[in-house]
Amino acid sequence: MNQRQFKAVAILIATPTIVIIFSAFLIHSYGKDKGCLPPQELPAFSVATQSPEVVSFVAFGDAGEASQMQRDTFAAATKTCEALGCDFALLLGDNFYEKGIKRAKKKHLKKIYQKQLKILGLPLYVVLGNHDVKKNFQAQIDLHQIEPLWNMPSTRYQFTAGPANFIALNSNCHGLDLFWGKEQLTKSAKKWNVILQHHTIFSTGSHGDAPAPIGYLWEQLDFSKLDLFLSGHDHNLEHLTKRGQKAQYVISGSASRPRSNKSATGSNASKGSSDFYIVEPGFVWIQITRQTMEIQYFDSTANLLYKTKTTKEE
Repeated sequence: MNQRQFKAVAILIATPTIVIIFSAFLIHSYGKDKGCLPPQELPAFSVATQSPEVVSFVAFGDAGEASQMQRDTFAAATKTCEALGCDFALLLGDNFYEKGIKRAKKKHLKKIYQKQLKILGLPLYVVLGNHDVKKNFQAQIDLHQIEPLWNMPSTRYQFTAGPANFIALNSNCHGLDLFWGKEQLTKSAKKWNVILQHHTIFSTGSHGDAPAPIGYLWEQLDFSKLDLFLSGHDHNLEHLTKRGQKAQYVISGSASRPRSNKSATGSNASKGSSDFYIVEPGFVWIQITRQTMEIQYFDSTANLLYKTKTTKEE
């Protein structure tokens, strides 16, 4: 082995350690205020579905502004759930603009979600976005005491529903939640596995792919059991795949304030392949059976924009 090859191998070996040490330093310095140090015993539970072999749900991201677009999007989701069926809804972070909330109070829900939740009438399972940790993340956990439909038992948690396992992560933790997510995937006995978090892994929107250290962890950790990755953060609707991976990457980040995103190009272009992209207020509806996973994108008038279906052998 020559000197150049030796240096290359040394860098390859050292890089994962550097990433972990750097992430651990950030968590130690800033993570407590962002919910990155949850209780050691984390919640795991089951959610009842209309059929034990099927789970159907809608997913919104970046819904934290009381805009007409947000109200229209929730109304369209309600209409879609009435037509196609839903067991629950997922809220993918940035739940309260601009700085989250300081305390769990009725006024926060009343301003942004109370009417929408009443109309939708479904349990809502929630993760934190970057705006949500600017004040007090615990307040969003405590909202369940005020509104039983609002569910975020911890900053990261896991539940099963029908044939699927759902792993909810706090993506404000510089990638360290991925280790816990990987562990839950390894343990999963369900046929389908879903990760939900706020930040994207792959995206052609303005935020683009995850930062290099997180992207590196994602590539190095074994997520081969993952079927679906749900996120918001970029304020658009997008569907991506990644060569060599079976997972589908769904971005639903336009529930209240869609914006025209300039896609990254050149050396900053996404490593994912985009099959569908649109800047419109909307949401996704997903149904998972033992054999299939169907993903449908809708706008805020309940108009179908795009759909795709995956089959899994028994």
